[in-house]
Amino acid sequence: MKTYRITALLIVLSAFLLTHCAAPQPSSVTPFSSPQEIDSVQYKPKAENLLIILDASESMAKPMGNSDRLTTGKTIIENINQTMPDMELQAGLRTFGHSSTISAENTVLWYGLEPYTESGLTAGLDKVSKAGGNSFMGQAIQAATQDLAATDGDIVLIILSDGQQLDGEPIKATKQIKDQFGERLCIYTIQVGDAQGESGEGNLLMAALAGIGICGESYLADELASESMVTEFVTAAFFTPRKDSDKDGVFDDADKCPGTPLNVQVDASGC
Repeated sequence: MKTYRITALLIVLSAFLLTHCAAPQPSSVTPFSSPQEIDSVQYKPKAENLLIILDASESMAKPMGNSDRLTTGKTIIENINQTMPDMELQAGLRTFGHSSTISAENTVLWYGLEPYTESGLTAGLDKVSKAGGNSFMGQAIQAATQDLAATDGDIVLIILSDGQQLDGEPIKATKQIKDQFGERLCIYTIQVGDAQGESGEGNLLMAALAGIGICGESYLADELASESMVTEFVTAAFFTPRKDSDKDGVFDDADKCPGTPLNVQVDASGC
């Protein structure tokens, strides 16, 4: 009887280890062939500035699915880029780390800040083709404070990283950029890599960074793997629903006669 119990226990323990210590599942992130469109009639922009900080350090060279973490991160950014409609936005792309063949700098602004174009952001991403070096996230966030210093309006800051072995006190740097821009700043973090299979500290850190902003959210890479997921992300980060408080068919921001009684016919100005 005792032998049977020991054998059964070993079987259960083996199943547990196989379940929880298996190799990370391949990422489901792939380039979009046909991104979903956002109905710009139903929404209005709520941000005037976008800055993306991309981790290009050595740990981002680790395999992820059929690719690596850096390529996966770049794919996510490009999918976001393709999903964003034409809009008046100052945009920029900054990276930290880098292979020595790409740059010897700890952090580099590859694009912007300048009027946003899809092709401009893509060209910036294309310049970062290989990961390497240390994870200077804190320094990149400090530099982002200067990148955004001359901007007006609300800011969307996207930080994409595996959250591993980060230098430069990123929490402290993020609190400083929050102190600089206050309620203008929303922070969205995207973590690539196996959040459960590693120490878990990266996942906690990325969530903590997102929580410092007045708004924002923390995501895992596979939470932005489909067209619909990215559409929801872009809509939440950059737009707010237009309201029709008196339900006359004319949105409040175009309604010159608010408070129209129900079932009253109105013209294009809500009167």
